[in-house]
Amino acid sequence: MEVLHPNHTQEQLERYVRAYLLYLLGTILFPDISGNRVHLIYFPLLIDLHRLHDYSWGSGVLAYLYRNLCVASRKNAKEIGGCLILMQLWCWERISIGRPRILRSRLEYQAGMEYYIGSQIMPNVDPLGCKWLNIDRKYTDHLEGLITYRQAFDFMTDGMFTWEPYTLAIVNTLPPICHEDEEEWIVLAPLICFEIVEWHLPNRVVRQFGWHPEVPPLCNTSVELHESNRRGTSTDYADKFAGDIDRWMARKANLVPQGAPYDGFIHYNDPYLDWYRDITRRIISPHSVNVQPSYVNNHYNIPTPADYGFMVSYVILCIFVFF
Repeated sequence: MEVLHPNHTQEQLERYVRAYLLYLLGTILFPDISGNRVHLIYFPLLIDLHRLHDYSWGSGVLAYLYRNLCVASRKNAKEIGGCLILMQLWCWERISIGRPRILRSRLEYQAGMEYYIGSQIMPNVDPLGCKWLNIDRKYTDHLEGLITYRQAFDFMTDGMFTWEPYTLAIVNTLPPICHEDEEEWIVLAPLICFEIVEWHLPNRVVRQFGWHPEVPPLCNTSVELHESNRRGTSTDYADKFAGDIDRWMARKANLVPQGAPYDGFIHYNDPYLDWYRDITRRIISPHSVNVQPSYVNNHYNIPTPADYGFMVSYVILCIFVFF
């Protein structure tokens, strides 16, 4: 990589900044399945560097990731795009299966520091994801192959999923930028990224906000919206999605109503679980597949029949039809 000359001009500096941002957009935030190309649609966003903060990059990244998860869930899909590092960190934060072990640093051992999930190298400076920088890359939770992972998910219980990862104690260790505009975490609004419109529906995952889950209203996944793509003639997306853009601009007026506090337990016959069992495929392994002894021997909490109401298919539902 060429190094910027010490006596660079402002124009040269901006060129380097745009080149880096383009690399970031194409490899981390909005990568497609090509693996080595960046769509020209992002170039106009980099013309005026002083306007970069006017764009909602986070909502765009989520919309792009959600659409790619929808595409990847089809049976003929072989590749996936989107910000996969975000999904990987999301899974590691919440799901015990396949989660790598975090290694304590030498300084932590010498100082006798108590290690805890949620710590960072420098609290109030580093984002939460930094805690996964020092992991045992050889540790895979004793799981090998797709069949074993499927069985692990089938036998997953409620206690093996972290429903409330962002407790106040953890949020207080994050830099201010990570919890600015907290009210927008619970907005009901469309997430827009050019031709992609995906709804943000936090009312379907209220346990992560500390509320008892209720049966959510019907979620209508628009086939027409999912068929929208960049192929063919150019499209004025601002005109095509004017209604969705208006709803996004007015998002702060449409918040999820606060529900009853979640006390850490949901009864098997709770209306929410009755609804959940009716709409969800709770077992993903074929009935003909036998449980691998390696999985049974390394996991102590094998569920009872009542536990199947808490199966990780909820996680699969979140990942593939999350919002």
